[in-house]
Amino acid sequence: MAAAFPSSSSVAFVVAQAQPHLPKVRMPDAYLREANGAIPSSGTTTSVALAALAASAVVGASASSHKLGGRRAAKVGRRFFLSESEQKRQASEAAEVLAEQERDRKYQEFLAARDALNLPNAIPFLGAPAYRSFMFNVPGDAGFDPLNIVRDEGDFEYQRRAELTHGRFAMLAAVGWPLSEIYQPMLAKSWGLENKLAAGGRAPSVLNGGLSLFEDNALPSALAILLAAGFFMANAIEDKQSNKEAFDPLKLEDFSPPVLSGMLPEGRKWMAEAELKNGRMAMIAITAYAAAEFYTKVPVVKETPYLFSANF
Repeated sequence: MAAAFPSSSSVAFVVAQAQPHLPKVRMPDAYLREANGAIPSSGTTTSVALAALAASAVVGASASSHKLGGRRAAKVGRRFFLSESEQKRQASEAAEVLAEQERDRKYQEFLAARDALNLPNAIPFLGAPAYRSFMFNVPGDAGFDPLNIVRDEGDFEYQRRAELTHGRFAMLAAVGWPLSEIYQPMLAKSWGLENKLAAGGRAPSVLNGGLSLFEDNALPSALAILLAAGFFMANAIEDKQSNKEAFDPLKLEDFSPPVLSGMLPEGRKWMAEAELKNGRMAMIAITAYAAAEFYTKVPVVKETPYLFSANF
């Protein structure tokens, strides 16, 4: 079809575009009968289909809302009619969840504080010891546990008590060993007593001789009985004092030298650190005394007189 305009103006011919053929929407007969009571004519099929779709959407939304509301109502009802034991159980579970979250938060803070100190490892190629996963920056923490003996806090407390006990005995022995070699002959002579040092003037020990734990008849000697009694007594005192305040009559626990305290990582107590390190050195020293005298047959006070002379 063409449209013509008057000759006084420009003439243009516009060709009318053909209308596209709209497909008819066909729906199941049963659905249309239920919606309108009869199958509609072809001219109204599209509008009826759209109306049916809208109606089904409204019905679906209403049903979904009713279902959701029903679930909420049922949930509220169940909560209202829960038994007392069930309520306690749910409250206990909720408390456990909160406690676990709090533990996780504190552990993350623990890890951040540990990493911030950049603590050393005694044997770098072995990595950090296992105890660093639950404890760090304690007195004496040098990162040394190559066998990973300490696995939990119980192991740590036991090993720490053992180390302190052995270190304290070793400090006494490291001082008493050379003193006995220096003063025992003089005291025995002045008091008219027998010199009890081992051969060569060495301190009596299992390796040096002069320290027999058994008599000739294989019975325990008086010295062995005395040592055993002292051991059990010391152990009983330690067990009794373990749950009490530490022995510190001079209140030196928090003492810290002004200059030397800066050598330790932040937050570590100087006196506790000093006791552990001196105890470790004493354990090494007393072992060295015994080994040196066993092989050289010479008292340590004569082998290294510059360490034990009065002028030193």
